[in-house]
Amino acid sequence: MRKGDIVAGADGLVVANRNANDRHGVAMNFSPLPQSVRAKFRQVPVVAKE
Repeated sequence: MRKGDIVAGADGLVVANRNANDRHGVAMNFSPLPQSVRAKFRQVPVVAKE
């Protein structure tokens, strides 16, 4: 997963961000996807799931 990837989470679509405290850039945190972007993804295909 890379910074900026859009992921379907339990609370809807989120965008992946790198954790600023992680020196290796491995840890990720997630922010809600802005409504302006979310409107473009009314039906999102599932690429992978847990």
